[in-house]
Amino acid sequence: IEIAIPENITNLGALRVDVLPTDTAKALLTPENGFVISQLRLALVGYTNAVAADTNSLSSEIKLAHCFGDEAEPLLADDSTLMADKPGWGAFPRITHPRHAVFAPRECVPLPSGVKLRVTITHGFSAGDSAAAVVRRIRFSVSDGNDWEKLMAGEAFQNRRQELARLQKQRDLIPAVSIPTMMEQEAGLRRHTAIFERGNWLNKGEVVDAGVPKLFGSISREKETNRLALARWLVSPENPLTARVVVNRVWEQLFGIGIVETVENFGSSGEPPSDQKLLDFLALRFQNENGWSLKKFLREVVLSAAYRQDASVNEKLSARDPRNRLLAHGPRTRLSAEMVRDNALAVSGLLSDKMFGPPVMPSQPDGIWNVIYSKAEWKTSEGEDAHRRALYTFVRRTTGYPSAITFDQPSREVCVTRRLRTNTPLQALVTLNDPVYVECAVALAARMQREGGNNLRKQIARGCEHASGVAPEKKTIDALAELYAEALKQYEANHDLAKKLSGSPQNAALALVANAILNLDSTLTK
Repeated sequence: IEIAIPENITNLGALRVDVLPTDTAKALLTPENGFVISQLRLALVGYTNAVAADTNSLSSEIKLAHCFGDEAEPLLADDSTLMADKPGWGAFPRITHPRHAVFAPRECVPLPSGVKLRVTITHGFSAGDSAAAVVRRIRFSVSDGNDWEKLMAGEAFQNRRQELARLQKQRDLIPAVSIPTMMEQEAGLRRHTAIFERGNWLNKGEVVDAGVPKLFGSISREKETNRLALARWLVSPENPLTARVVVNRVWEQLFGIGIVETVENFGSSGEPPSDQKLLDFLALRFQNENGWSLKKFLREVVLSAAYRQDASVNEKLSARDPRNRLLAHGPRTRLSAEMVRDNALAVSGLLSDKMFGPPVMPSQPDGIWNVIYSKAEWKTSEGEDAHRRALYTFVRRTTGYPSAITFDQPSREVCVTRRLRTNTPLQALVTLNDPVYVECAVALAARMQREGGNNLRKQIARGCEHASGVAPEKKTIDALAELYAEALKQYEANHDLAKKLSGSPQNAALALVANAILNLDSTLTK
């Protein structure tokens, strides 16, 4: 691009570049494709009149010393437009408002009469399949003052540049993270937000500002309505929701059902609380006396008489309070998907206490973990990695751990606040036949033999105590002893089957009993 220099401009002190959206007003609501100026160079082009019949071409490149952008950005830094191996300066992937940068040489450059200013812009930035990041609308302006020269030569500017270089070196030493952090944009650089008429994002209506529902007051007392102001409002006394939602979620984890059953929905379409006064009391206590401490709140609830009461249910209580909404008895809930497996590993003594590290792939039946459009394979972990907590189990967003999915573990495709519990035959098939639970049964049988000695009933009692935390009743031991006798007969008649499971017929029969113990309701229920 060649720019004609006005006659009254005799020196070039700085060049200002304004990049504008194609439609400035519309871009505030509907951002346009952005731009990146990878490199900008300046040169003088023109002719001298020294000899009328002869012309000497003049082409002099101007060495730029610095670029001052309108916004500090680490990726697309303004100074990188002066370097060939840097990404450049711009607004990517979208531009919502005019952007500008000032390019200044170290000293003012004299401008001979009749010369033009040639601006060479290089676009070399691309990101995947995005549209070309090129300038579509641009404006130039020049200054013949030496203010920029004085600024760059001043001691204050040099000190700031040295300080910036020092901080840059410190930042480069900080290890990179794989998760990006969102930053608040400057107020003058934010795009406008409009109401979508009838939900159509192409039909923009009234422009709106950040705020909170009028029902819950306002955050106008803050200097600026940014995300920090919203965070402060969320935990302020003016907002009644946050503390109530938190205590209700904790209550649901402990009692199996929240005071507001629809944990994920506190709106008008959700269920009303079973006890409004209790919810308000807990919320205010959590917010004030407990100081938002979950540890204090959890301790208070689990030590309460309501939580510590007997979980046994009789016909009278069942008729009066079938879903335990009135806390007629202690909570009875099935363990979550992850807890079912972790509990079996803990009871059998196989659970690994190893912390941190990459995800692992526990045992599972062959052929049930298939990933579409991918060559990923399930490679079973070895050693204690196969017995780590479910927290470390490898999970794809659309393909979870199969046995956990059977126990209602949701996929990672969407956020789920509340898991719905089911009770299906498939769950029993998992805990009876899945390789993990068979391995746990064999390990629990060995533990029962070590701690119960040679007495079968003592062995069964020890297994039940490990699984449920309480001593079993006589009828439970009798039933399991009868199961052992029947299994022993079958394994004595089929030594190959016994050897495949746990060696001798006696060990295999006890492993079968241990498998039954791991499937008892008292084992799978909290």
